[in-house]
Amino acid sequence: MFGKEPDENNINGSEFQLVIERYESMMFDEQVGFFEEDEFELIVDFYEGRNELDKAMRAAEHAFIQYPFSAYFLIKKAELLFEARDIEAAFEMLKRAEVLDAGEVEIQLLKADLLSYRGEYSQAIHLLKKVQQQVNREELPEVLIAQADIYEAWEKFEMVFHVLKKVLLIEPLNEEALQRIWLAVDINEKYGESIELHKKLIDSDPYNFLAWYNLGQAYKGLGLFEKAAEAMEYVTLIDEGHDMAFRDLAEIWLRLDEPQKALDCFSRVIEMDEEYEEIYFGMGEANEMMGNYGKARYYFRKAIHLDPYYSDAFFRIGENFRKENRLSDAMQSYKKALKLEGDNIEYLARFGEVSLELGFKEEAVQNFKKIIRLEPHDIEGYLRLSRLMMDLGERSELAQLINEAIVSVGEDPRLLYVLGAALMAEGKRQQALVLITEALDKDFRNYPLLFEMHSPLIHDRDLLDLIDLFKEK
Repeated sequence: MFGKEPDENNINGSEFQLVIERYESMMFDEQVGFFEEDEFELIVDFYEGRNELDKAMRAAEHAFIQYPFSAYFLIKKAELLFEARDIEAAFEMLKRAEVLDAGEVEIQLLKADLLSYRGEYSQAIHLLKKVQQQVNREELPEVLIAQADIYEAWEKFEMVFHVLKKVLLIEPLNEEALQRIWLAVDINEKYGESIELHKKLIDSDPYNFLAWYNLGQAYKGLGLFEKAAEAMEYVTLIDEGHDMAFRDLAEIWLRLDEPQKALDCFSRVIEMDEEYEEIYFGMGEANEMMGNYGKARYYFRKAIHLDPYYSDAFFRIGENFRKENRLSDAMQSYKKALKLEGDNIEYLARFGEVSLELGFKEEAVQNFKKIIRLEPHDIEGYLRLSRLMMDLGERSELAQLINEAIVSVGEDPRLLYVLGAALMAEGKRQQALVLITEALDKDFRNYPLLFEMHSPLIHDRDLLDLIDLFKEK
């Protein structure tokens, strides 16, 4: 009902509600009676939790009037000023708090946050390092986590990893550190160090499911999917309600070509009342892997129902239709995917290929040309369009295309093969054989491109003798 739960050690829920009602009644009458210190703390937290910062500030001011030697309410006012982005006033409030309680760690932690907000990261870190020397071992993890916050804001993610690692070596079950360290591991690709760390944590407590989870993520980062699956299975055994572990395990099973196991995991997530478009998309992928194309489309459509702009789901529906040779239906799905993401190379390529199969050659040409415009340094786009232009007999345009390709990607021997085939088709044999000889010398293994580009060349005796000559080298 309220913005923050009461402290169960001091006050119960009904008493908490009465405190708030009594305070608000007094505020309405523009007078504030006596409240216990812990009651004022609850009142301030209540308004802060509801994001009513002005009321929280007023309550903190009233509290300080009644408890003028309490640093807590000055710190609280500093926090509220920080939330209101009145940084200088927050610093001043902390100075006043230090007079009352110079050894309070929270004052220094908040100072560090304020320095970080102003971009003074090195000063913030210097301050926290001083604090680390003053606190006991039990307080140290909180200070180190504050230090990780600063490094994260500073985008020094390697330091984030090392600081959170220190926290976990002191306090292996620190939930915040366990939840946050994975991002630093992934950004810095410290998968090996993460494996070593989390194995230590598991050795000290085999039921540390977050350590198992991070271990699985690290194995996945290294491409060790069998080990990743094993670690994630331990997570699901220890914590049967860990939906992210089931989701990650499902994705790993897909990587391992185990679609039924993936489906089982996705189903467990749905049983937890967790409906996400990615879950239904994954179930579609699993069914597609099993050849259940109709069922796959059903799940892709469920994903689209949750996210009408899910272009990958439209594309996969098209792919499933294509696998059933329902090319016209596939085209409609590809069009929907391209409407949402018109510059997607994979979508354009598939749309062009299916257009070609259906006889819409000009439409295919336009798609392949767009791919080249989007990725002018990718030779595959030029090769794809070259084959089509040869089929259409557009050999003079093809020569121009290959010259453009050479400028963009350099003199790749495959381009020489393509141009040589085009010249042979036009009867320019001497010029063609010079290019083909150069291509054979640079990259013999790709000579079949000649026959892909112009199949009659497979019967050209002069060309075959030339290829045999290089084959013997």
